[in-house]
Amino acid sequence: MTAERNAPEVTQLYQEISEELRQLLVRKIGNTKQADEIAQTTYLKLCRLKHSRDISNLRGHLFNMAVRISINHLQKNHLIAGCKSERACLVLKGELKTEAIKDSIAELSDKTRYVFLLHRYRGLRYSAIAKHMEVPVTAIESHMNQALGNIQDAMEAFSVMDNRQGYAH
Repeated sequence: MTAERNAPEVTQLYQEISEELRQLLVRKIGNTKQADEIAQTTYLKLCRLKHSRDISNLRGHLFNMAVRISINHLQKNHLIAGCKSERACLVLKGELKTEAIKDSIAELSDKTRYVFLLHRYRGLRYSAIAKHMEVPVTAIESHMNQALGNIQDAMEAFSVMDNRQGYAH
């Protein structure tokens, strides 16, 4: 599959969510022009992927790409690495991490997101969730593994950045 074949699907998605993406980037970066450039760069990179149809949630992937590109942009411009205070730097990174986690949860299937929220935010055990949903506990374990995997994937960019800068988790 070529980038030309990906472009219509990605273009339609981008047209639907571009304003939401742009607003997120403006809030995090604080510069409209740079936010527009990052949104456009993200769109072009997603168009160039050879197998975008293999991505289970293209919308979530686009937002995750935008967050990663933002981090790289901020690093290059020393807005993270050269923060005036370590606290300001940590706050900015924390906000970006929160957005990445929210996006990774949003891209889960409805059932997987429901299982994740019941376990993490309601404090229910796997067995209670399985009973409530009338499914085997192994199905709940599978949903949780998928949810945690998505979150871990979203956090990889931050781990690389922390290791480069010597920050501890």
